[in-house]
Amino acid sequence: MMLRLRTNRLKPGLVLAKTIYDDDYHILLKQGVTIKSNHIRKLKEHQIPSVFIIPNKNFIELAPREIILDRTRIFALKKLEEILHLIKQNNVVDIPDVDELYNTVNAIIKTIAKKRKLNIHFTDIRTQNKYIFAHMVNVCIIALIIGKAYGLPTKELQLLGIGAILHDLGKLYIPKHILNKPGKLTNQEFDQVKRHPTYGFNILDNIDVMDNSSKLVALQHHEQCNGMGYPQGLKEDEIHEYAQITSIADCFDALTTDRSYRPFMHIKEAVKIMVEERGTKFSAIFLDLLLSRIPFLPTGTPVEFADGKKGVVLYYRGEKPVISLVDKKELPETSFVNMGRSSEHNA
Repeated sequence: MMLRLRTNRLKPGLVLAKTIYDDDYHILLKQGVTIKSNHIRKLKEHQIPSVFIIPNKNFIELAPREIILDRTRIFALKKLEEILHLIKQNNVVDIPDVDELYNTVNAIIKTIAKKRKLNIHFTDIRTQNKYIFAHMVNVCIIALIIGKAYGLPTKELQLLGIGAILHDLGKLYIPKHILNKPGKLTNQEFDQVKRHPTYGFNILDNIDVMDNSSKLVALQHHEQCNGMGYPQGLKEDEIHEYAQITSIADCFDALTTDRSYRPFMHIKEAVKIMVEERGTKFSAIFLDLLLSRIPFLPTGTPVEFADGKKGVVLYYRGEKPVISLVDKKELPETSFVNMGRSSEHNA
């Protein structure tokens, strides 16, 4: 079992469920460490907004496996950060950089291809300084999972993946104080943010070896099926399929991640918000494919039965969640999903 807690709610004695890395991708705190007061101070100093915890080390083997291994994720993050740094310096992408990106995307595709059915469950924790890089990698992974479910062949998954991993390239040219602003943006600030798809596309448009479909992801990932998006106000089939997929991946990762202006949102809350935009903001086909990869009760969800007993979703046996009943004293104060039935029916 695994719960996600805001860092300011951590207490000594809990056990870290997932390894935490610093801005240089070095281990800050390792999985399985018993949290102490100095660990909490260290997390705050490194601006780690939340962590995954377990009550004790007996649960460490039940932590869900990541979609991709830490080493694959760190490889992708390092390459992406390196390439984006060069792009910002030179306002151009060299062919070797493009080749490196394809290698990065191919590594993710190979990992995904090995698994018959993937449920989307991320437990990466990112510092606020590295948000944009981690977000772009996560969006790439989610978009590829949707693309695989849609039946895209490997070549098309590569084109989708390149577009998705570079979808927010244009944000390199938006002032950080606007991107990281804790409060509501002014109209003028939002107008600046809305320019990032065009900025990103203009950079990619100079790369002759990159397919135009990948470039369009950067330009169109904020377009909406109802024509209310930006920058061009395109509708439905006017928006490239890769951009429609990436738009959904982008929104899902943004909602379920800690941001400078709000804490992470539980997956159930995020799904509810996105379902309300089904067929209007988002493509119904691609949103349904995303939803088919998200369990109703994701691993680590705290639940409460009608008889008052509490538990946590450990894993899935087929389509059915396996729930471990726990002493409420083992769980930190958190919100529970009401199961609406007695714990006797849990098997």
